[in-house]
Amino acid sequence: MLEKINSMNKIYRHTNRYVEIIEVIGTHGFAEIIKRSKLPGNIRLRRIRFLPNINSDIYKYSYSERIRMILGKLGPTFIKFGQLLSSRPDIFPAELIIELEKLQDSVPPFSEEKALAIVEQELNKPVRELFKDFDLTPLASASISQVHKAILFSGEEVVVKIQKPDIAKIIEIDLEIMLFIANTIDKYVSELKSYNLPGIVKEFEKAIGKELDFTIEASNMERFKTIFQNSNEIHIPKYYRELSTSKILTIEFVDGIKVSEIDKLNKNNVSLKTIASNGIDAILKQIFEDGYFHADLHPGNIMVLPGNVISFIDFGIVGKFSKRSQELLVSGLIAISDRNIERTAKTILEFSEGGKDIDAESFELQVEEIFDKHFVSKLEKLDLIEIFKDVHKLFSVNSLVMPENFYLLLKTIAMAQSFGLKLDPDLNIIEHMKPFAKKFITRNMNIEYKAKEIYGLSNDIWDLVKVLPSESTEILKILKKGKIKIEIQHTGFENMLTTHERLSNRLAYSLVLASLVIGSALVIQSGIPPFWNGMPIIGLAGFVSAVFLGFWLLISIMKHGKM
Repeated sequence: MLEKINSMNKIYRHTNRYVEIIEVIGTHGFAEIIKRSKLPGNIRLRRIRFLPNINSDIYKYSYSERIRMILGKLGPTFIKFGQLLSSRPDIFPAELIIELEKLQDSVPPFSEEKALAIVEQELNKPVRELFKDFDLTPLASASISQVHKAILFSGEEVVVKIQKPDIAKIIEIDLEIMLFIANTIDKYVSELKSYNLPGIVKEFEKAIGKELDFTIEASNMERFKTIFQNSNEIHIPKYYRELSTSKILTIEFVDGIKVSEIDKLNKNNVSLKTIASNGIDAILKQIFEDGYFHADLHPGNIMVLPGNVISFIDFGIVGKFSKRSQELLVSGLIAISDRNIERTAKTILEFSEGGKDIDAESFELQVEEIFDKHFVSKLEKLDLIEIFKDVHKLFSVNSLVMPENFYLLLKTIAMAQSFGLKLDPDLNIIEHMKPFAKKFITRNMNIEYKAKEIYGLSNDIWDLVKVLPSESTEILKILKKGKIKIEIQHTGFENMLTTHERLSNRLAYSLVLASLVIGSALVIQSGIPPFWNGMPIIGLAGFVSAVFLGFWLLISIMKHGKM
């Protein structure tokens, strides 16, 4: 009840925004979904008449186009949400993905006065003292920030990424509303339940929270700079710490061509095959060797520089893989190449969360169906996006939870293959994976590597040996003083205790009832006044009460109810 009251309080605080969102959804041809989800009734807002206000021309646009229009109209949070959905080909149809991709970098900029004010407030100096030149016209404007080109006094060209004013508060309110609407639609609109809209909103909430703090992106950049410090094929932009804060990020200006601009690449004599090969290898290196990978590979985040050099930009979203996850990944790849269905199924279950009571035989049969569908042809012809979709269904059907980093991994590999094939139709991502998997196995079997593991383990054991005597002494002192406390947690006794309590109550009730009958009989026998028809009234009342109470006890026993 308290949770419901809190929910209603939040709704009333942002009534106008709720109304705006619902009206936009309704007037873009989705009034029926709003009505079926009972949103207007639930939030007790002013009466909204969707259908009379609808422009019938809206239906000339496709379902996917209207969704893109809604997200674009509702502002930064929803645009960013659409960008997240555009990277989920495992869940949403291709037509919708194509439309949502149009939301990339298509947001009107905020004013130059606000941009300058934010920079000066964050860096505590006038812009003229920070930069030799600062271009007031933004290079690009995205959903949560915009980018301005500038020149340092050293002559270096940089870009300054500026977070939109009050964007954090706007996103907080919109996320609150978005989750409420998603939960309500999930509850009332059965055909949309399979999309798990509340889960997607929660995933988005975590992702955008990280993107709002530019210090996280700066830290990611520095780590990638270290990973590729010896590479001639991959370039990571320089980060200027002294000109950056949580809301301002100043980095090296990368003057390149987007990897998706095939015609431009050809005109500049770029080797598409080389870019495809080096790009795939760079991504696989991040996954297999470093356990730390760029997880936002949309077209605007991969640039091609002169000399067939690839530059990754925008490090707001990264994936992290533990050594154990890397081992499971390699084990899964080996199992797939060997067509070992049992081992593949076990690896998937180890990767996932939940599924403790899953039927192993049934799960293996489902995995075998995926094998039969995708792995009958040559490995180089695999469609990783289609496999991704089927794996997602496998998790959903079996109530398994796909860990965030595993999802990011599958998405990254699928997107890498998609870009790679556009550059080089003959690209075989499986062949590129093999040497990395082999290197990982060789490294793990290396005697020197194992020796380091044993050395690390020996340090842990030595730390334990050092503290064991003193800890043991403390335990003995407590035992000697008789102050040790043992806490026992029992389970399964609740029903027995309830039954015992019920029996005790009934026994006490029966004794009271018997006493009442005996006492009433003694009163009648003694002839204590007052009388009614020659019988003592107190004794008669006692007998009548005993009859009613007796029936009550009998009914309780027959129904096995509680006293």
